Amino acid sequence: MKEKGIKKWKPWKFNYSVGTPTGTVANEEMNVLYMQYDNKIMASGSGYPSTEASCSGCSSFSKKGDGQYIANVKSGKEATITVQGIGSDGSKTQIAQQVFRIKRLPDPTPKIVGVGVEASTVKIGKIKQAKKLLAELKGSPLNIKFTITKFTVSVVKNGEVAEAKCNGERLSGKALGFIKGLKKGQKIYIENVYAKGPKGSPKKIPSMILKVI
Repeated sequence: MKEKGIKKWKPWKFNYSVGTPTGTVANEEMNVLYMQYDNKIMASGSGYPSTEASCSGCSSFSKKGDGQYIANVKSGKEATITVQGIGSDGSKTQIAQQVFRIKRLPDPTPKIVGVGVEASTVKIGKIKQAKKLLAELKGSPLNIKFTITKFTVSVVKNGEVAEAKCNGERLSGKALGFIKGLKKGQKIYIENVYAKGPKGSPKKIPSMILKVI
């Protein structure tokens, strides 16, 4: 690059991590900033007394440590993060720039006693050990905790549908009673499931229907 009309080599690096601070994603396909999430950015350069980073398209971009930033986005399709080297005279030179796609956080799915939405059956001995419903972000590199806020458990008893409402992730006493009385061949319906991520309001996620075997 040119600096004051003279070509100079200025080495730089630009690492982007999602999930835990120790993770670094080198794959360009992972250059994504998620809405309603504290995206962890590592942006630094060498060859200058100091560097600074900025983000165009972010709702906020704050420094958390040496070369460490938190990027938040609310809307849009792309955001651009730029790293500048600051010379001893205060002059600034762009040394790195990266465009990130903006996406919504993927929805989690419910899981009970280790059984997820991809399953259609559950063993009677396993389901009777159930105490709570969990939410998982399956198949994603993101290490994000989702919490179940409410759901319903239904079974068919004597030809009629019986329903139990559960607040939070734990099964209510009524729901536990349904599960305790399950027999092979019956189905259990886990519906109206809502989960909340690190930010934002609870949102509805997929239901589960399991046949007891």
